Amino acid sequence: MFKKSTFFLITASILHFTMCILAGSLNWYNQLMIVPIVSILIIVILIDKIVVNKYLVTLVLVPFFGLYSIFSLYNQLYPTYPIWILGILISLITIVFYKRNRNHKLLFTIISCLIIGCRFLIMPSYSAYLMMDKNVKKYTLTNITLNDENGQPFDNRKFQGKTVVIDIWTTSCSQCIKKFPKLESINEKYKSDSSILIISLNLPIDREDDYKLAIEYSSPFKFKKLFYNGLDGFEKLKIKSVPTLLIFNNKQQCIYAGDFNIEWNVFIGNTYNLLKSITTEK
Repeated sequence: MFKKSTFFLITASILHFTMCILAGSLNWYNQLMIVPIVSILIIVILIDKIVVNKYLVTLVLVPFFGLYSIFSLYNQLYPTYPIWILGILISLITIVFYKRNRNHKLLFTIISCLIIGCRFLIMPSYSAYLMMDKNVKKYTLTNITLNDENGQPFDNRKFQGKTVVIDIWTTSCSQCIKKFPKLESINEKYKSDSSILIISLNLPIDREDDYKLAIEYSSPFKFKKLFYNGLDGFEKLKIKSVPTLLIFNNKQQCIYAGDFNIEWNVFIGNTYNLLKSITTEK
């Protein structure tokens, strides 16, 4: 009997470890949901079907949560912290409160609410916070040379006295291009407000058809299109990656640098909320 239980524990541990690791190939958002769900299933099956002492089940979970959390902390992979923290929390709740032959509707309702809440409310805002650059003072609209979509020099003095929203992108960034409809929705909302400029700023990359592609990708949309003049855009604008959204107030001070979010479930760094707060202050 002891050998049989040991076999089931080892098999379940390998299965748990493998499924949780493979979930990471989908993305961190999905892994956040899959890890606790897999853990719950393993716990319930071992306790109910194989009749393993519920406190021994913790040994099954140790390999994944132990190694994953250590790797996450050592490499400072902040986006992964909620994955193992939520997984451990849900597993402990299930192990402590789960008993055979009882009605567990309340327990699993609470657990489901925790998982869904973390996935759709906490994780998006947490990710947005991690993407925010806290040192916004380094960003400026001066000393950069821009062209409009007709190839003519753009007068940077047009930024003066206006709130400026700049979505920075490159033709090599598919994620940037997918966000154009979001930028268009912002532009549509504020098109009648002359004090707000909504701009897409393309940073050229070193390939022959880059400008042609930039025009092709952005032409279906009505937001204002500007193009950085030169190949040193990342250095001059002091950004590390694209897409990056910069928001400047009417004093040309950068108040936000980070990801572009307008989703209802993003409460930190939401572009709509940022612009609403600026317009309210006027």
